[in-house]
Amino acid sequence: MDENLFRGLNTPIYKENWNLMVFSEDTSFLKSIYRDLKANRKFQIIGSFSIFKELETMLEQVEPDFLLIWHRDQVEIANDLKRRYPTLFIILWNCLSGGDASCFSTAPLAEQLDRIVPLKTFGTVMFNIQCEKIYYELVKKTTVTPQEKKMLQFLSYGFNYNEIASRLDLTHSTLKTYMKDLREKLNARDKTHLLAIAFRTGLVS
Repeated sequence: MDENLFRGLNTPIYKENWNLMVFSEDTSFLKSIYRDLKANRKFQIIGSFSIFKELETMLEQVEPDFLLIWHRDQVEIANDLKRRYPTLFIILWNCLSGGDASCFSTAPLAEQLDRIVPLKTFGTVMFNIQCEKIYYELVKKTTVTPQEKKMLQFLSYGFNYNEIASRLDLTHSTLKTYMKDLREKLNARDKTHLLAIAFRTGLVS
């Protein structure tokens, strides 16, 4: 990956050792992360949790260098934790939005942490992967409903929101909400970007 994809807003922080907590409802994921980092001296797991209350209790006592989360509600969990712990650095797993940075199952974890964690600047890291193939591979794995596919198809025909809403028997405001949700789901900046993603990933042809 291009080094420019990992760029901090301030001077990178260099440390010999970093500690982390891991939270996931999937215990097998917790075990796999432990195995991946077991022999790595630079990154040390100081706690792994499958129960959110236990994680909260630990965070009240100590704030790790970063928290790695993989959960079906990980974006909401990250947002909630950031409100309560503004300096907590959160990395989400296989997720295109939310948190301070992302790690992906398609690359070695330690290698990704090596690049992401030293750029920790009070919870703010810019991570842009739109230009990488991995971005579109992840989009392909995102669940898009049949109705959302129809919305994209009509959009690709050049229909405006009123025309699409009429064909799908929706109100204009409801369609706008659905489109906004779809842009967030696919991490699209605007309608044009949404269409570009749809064509590149085969959601529309």
